[in-house]
Amino acid sequence: MSRSYKGVRLKKNRVYTVEDLRGTYKVDPNTISNWVKAGLQPSDSKKPYVFRGAVVTAFHEERRMRKSTQLRPGEFKCGSCTAAVFPDAATVKSIIVGKGTHMFSGRCSDCDASVMKISSQADRDYFAGLSNPNTPVDSRHEENGAVPGGIGSKSEIDISKLSLINDRIIYDWQDYAGRHSEKTIDRHLAAIRFGEELMGGKAFDQLTTRDVAKGS
Repeated sequence: MSRSYKGVRLKKNRVYTVEDLRGTYKVDPNTISNWVKAGLQPSDSKKPYVFRGAVVTAFHEERRMRKSTQLRPGEFKCGSCTAAVFPDAATVKSIIVGKGTHMFSGRCSDCDASVMKISSQADRDYFAGLSNPNTPVDSRHEENGAVPGGIGSKSEIDISKLSLINDRIIYDWQDYAGRHSEKTIDRHLAAIRFGEELMGGKAFDQLTTRDVAKGS
């Protein structure tokens, strides 16, 4: 099934859990884990992870916009969901086509479509590392880094300038504010984010969050 996620609209100021993203994107937990390995930045290092809506949206936009010439080692451009993805390593095979062209094939980790790419030495080194049992799982994706946001003319926010330090407490506030209408919550969140900017991205406590929202 093609999954470009173009129809999914997260609210930029809201904070989402893994379960929230699962329900919104209709994916399993492994898919969210794959996104993190591919560069989706959680709001902090604590688990279970939480994610800023604007960051998740920018991550998917960036993957769709990336051309085949910009792929990182081990990454494929999926023709079905149009994203740059790291396939399930267990599905990757080395094949020879045409006049001896060396390629890799596999299955997209998002939509399970078949993906292929002409291999480079960097790709061969990457997949050789995956097959090495002595290579720690986390270090296999260290070279991926965080995917930069604010890419392209359609980006609403420069993700690189966002402070995510308060996202977890803001998620708790969202639960506290659940009795309000969606529009009211969005208005309060806009005020909270504005207050966050005025504080220069510093951390604030639960009382501060509620006070900022009430002052909107």
